[in-house]
Amino acid sequence: MKKILLSVTAFLSFQFAMAQAPQGLNYQAVVFSSNGTALSNQLVSLRLSVLDSSATGTAVYVETQNPTTDTTGLFSVVIGNGTVVSGTFSAINWGKNYKFLKTEIDTLGGSNYVTMGVTQFMSVPYALYTNPTYESLEYPDGLRNITPITIDSTPYIVPLGKNLYIPPGRWYGIVVNSDTITQFGTTTAPYYPTGISSNEVVSVIYTGTFQGWLVDKTVNWITVNISSSPFIIPAGKIFIVTNSAPTIGSNSQYYLNLNGVQVGGIQGFPSITGTILSSGQVLSATLIWGSGSYIVNGYFRDE
Repeated sequence: MKKILLSVTAFLSFQFAMAQAPQGLNYQAVVFSSNGTALSNQLVSLRLSVLDSSATGTAVYVETQNPTTDTTGLFSVVIGNGTVVSGTFSAINWGKNYKFLKTEIDTLGGSNYVTMGVTQFMSVPYALYTNPTYESLEYPDGLRNITPITIDSTPYIVPLGKNLYIPPGRWYGIVVNSDTITQFGTTTAPYYPTGISSNEVVSVIYTGTFQGWLVDKTVNWITVNISSSPFIIPAGKIFIVTNSAPTIGSNSQYYLNLNGVQVGGIQGFPSITGTILSSGQVLSATLIWGSGSYIVNGYFRDE
């Protein structure tokens, strides 16, 4: 088999389809022979794998393709449109853990693949979530025009027309408008995100930082203290609960109530997390002992 070099150009771009999330990533590469000349007009075989978490992680999606190079050795394929070996492209959870692309090639068009390299996907693939449905609790609409941002103890005001999206993870100690919200109550995943809307003030209570994404405002995120007063879902809206817990340092325990009926045990986790509530339903918290606040995070969508 010929020795080859793989040069990646215009590495990733996107295919868009009307009224749905993009279903492919454009991939281009140039193949050279060992003497440095382009491998032109050659049928090649590719095996492309999306790896989870690390360059040696589990393959969550694998496909093969058989493009033909042009006179300059260039080929173009759409990852997601090949022959599926394993996994489902549309089911890849781009926002949970890092993702890596492993490229293997057989320049003779067979199945004797040689690994050409593993490359980490950077922030670009998260644009795959430009148009999801609200049923995707971890990745609702609103992830357009992503700008990574780091928050520390200095109060930060979310700009007008933007949301601060906090990806799923075991985060804690985030202060929003003087309420300390958290993501705990279970020791393992799945975790859910939260979001902070325009003009809200956010910081952290401990020494350190956390990372979020500044995105276009298309989701009406809300943080509500249901221990101070019941929360009624407005008419014409549904409320998706992404997480709920007592505030850090409150040293308290609560029961959660839906329409006056207890639905959560002490601290109310995890029964209320991931719940979709209809308009007119009422959330409240009953203090068992101690003092503090019980915070529920989520977002509104039209019914």
